[in-house]
Amino acid sequence: MIAALICGRIDEQAFGGRNTFPLLGRPMMVYPLLAATNAQEIDRVFVSTDSEQIARVAEFQGVEVLRRAEHLSGAEALLEDVIGDSIERIQNETGDELEYLVVLLCNAPTVTSELISHGLKLVRAEGGVDAVLSVSKRNEYSPRFAMQLGAGNALEFHKSVSEAEEPADAYFADSLLWVLNVSRYSESVRASVPKNSVVNCAVQNVRPLIHDGYGDVDYPWQVPAIEQWLLARGFTPDKTPYEVVASKSRTSEEKVVSASFPQHSSSTTSERVLITTIPFGSYSDLPLRLLEENGVDYVINPIGRKLKEKELASLAKDFGVIIAGTEPNSRLVMESAPHLRFISRVGVGLDSVDLLAARERGIQVSYTPEAPAAAVAELSIGHMLSLLRYITDATLGMKNGVWHRFMGTRLSECTVGVIGTGRIGRRVIQHLQAFGCRVVANDLYIDRGFYERFAVDYMPLAELLETADVVSLHVPLT
Repeated sequence: MIAALICGRIDEQAFGGRNTFPLLGRPMMVYPLLAATNAQEIDRVFVSTDSEQIARVAEFQGVEVLRRAEHLSGAEALLEDVIGDSIERIQNETGDELEYLVVLLCNAPTVTSELISHGLKLVRAEGGVDAVLSVSKRNEYSPRFAMQLGAGNALEFHKSVSEAEEPADAYFADSLLWVLNVSRYSESVRASVPKNSVVNCAVQNVRPLIHDGYGDVDYPWQVPAIEQWLLARGFTPDKTPYEVVASKSRTSEEKVVSASFPQHSSSTTSERVLITTIPFGSYSDLPLRLLEENGVDYVINPIGRKLKEKELASLAKDFGVIIAGTEPNSRLVMESAPHLRFISRVGVGLDSVDLLAARERGIQVSYTPEAPAAAVAELSIGHMLSLLRYITDATLGMKNGVWHRFMGTRLSECTVGVIGTGRIGRRVIQHLQAFGCRVVANDLYIDRGFYERFAVDYMPLAELLETADVVSLHVPLT
C-alpha cells in the first residue's frame, strides 16, 4: 500500500491559523489534500493533527484523520516522531503493509499530484533508495545548509571549494514533501534524523526531487506570491486543474448536504448554533468556552472558508441560530432554515444579511460594532504610514533582489481627511493626534463638540478631497 500523510498542528506562531488560511477562497491545507487525493499511485490519504479546525476541514474533504496523542501534540513534538507513530497506526487500522509513505505539510500548498508521482517514481527506480526529498536550487543563498548532487545523483551536504574551482549548484530542502521507503524507516534511522528533518542525508541514500515551486508557507508576506503561482497553474476560486477522482466527485454543495454533524440529544433544533464565520476560536478558545459553559450546542463551519449561498442554505436547515461572518445570509438561506430565529453577525457590516427577509420571518439580527473598531483604526494608520513611506514597494523590491531608496513623506506634514466619523473614524482621529498632523473631516452628522475637542476642521466633501493629502474612508456600504 502507498499512503499520503498530511501533517499539521495547532499554530502558535506569528502566522497563527496559517494551515487553514484562505488561498483563492480555499483553506491552505486543501491544496496538498487535492494533490494527494488526485495522485494515481496513492491508495489512502490521512491527515495527522492536534487541531480540531484542521480535522474538520480534512473530514469535509473525505480524508481520514489521525488525531495525535498528547505526547505528539504542540510545538515541541518532532515531525519524525509523528511520522513513526502514523506509520504504525496506518498499518494497524488498515491491516495492510505500508510500502511507501508520502509526507506532506498542511502549509505547503504548491505541491502537485505530478510532483508526488515523480517522487514515487524516483524512490522506486532503484532498490537502494531510502527516501526522496524535495529540494529547490538556490545558488544565491549561503551554502552552509545547502546540499549538492554527489555520486550516483545522491544528495550530500555541500562541500567547500576553492575559488579556482567551479562551485556546484546548491540545493535546499524546502519542506514540500518527502517520500519514504517505509521498510527502511527504522527506529535507528529515525533516531539519527536532525530535528524535524525527517531524513538524514549523512546516513541514508536520499534522492532529490528538484522542482521550481515554493516550499512551506511560514509568513503572511508569502501569500501573494503563492496565489500568483496557483493562478498561473490553473487554480481559481471556482475550479482547480485536477480531474477529481470518482470517490471525491461530489460538488462542494453536495458535500455540505451530506456532511455529518454531531447529534445533540439535549437540544432542540431551534437551540442549535451554526458558527459560519472563520476563524472562530482559533486564536483564543474563550468564545468556545463561553458557549460550552452555557450549555450551547454548536457546530463550526466544516469547510474552513467563506460559505457560498447554496452551501449555507444546505447547512442552516437544522439550526436555530447562526453566528455569521460575511457569507450571504439571503432570503434563500432563511427560506431553507425553518427553525432559524436569530442571526448574530460577527463584525459591523450588515450588508450580507437580507434584513427585509429576516423581518418578514421574525428572525432577529444583531451585530458587534465595537469589536473590530480598534483593530480597523490601527490598521488604517498602518496603511497611511505604508503608503507614505513606500513600505510595500520597498519590501517587494527587496524580495526580488532590487534595492531602491524611496524618499517618503512624513505623516506629521500631511493633512489627513477622515470621511465618516463614527466608531472607527473617531478612533483614527484620536490616533492621529500623536502625529501632530492636520485633520479634516466630513460626515452626514456633524458633531461639533468632538471636532473641537480634537482640533478637527469640518469640511464639505468636495473641499475635503481638494485639501487632504491622505483620505481615509469609514462609511457603511450603502
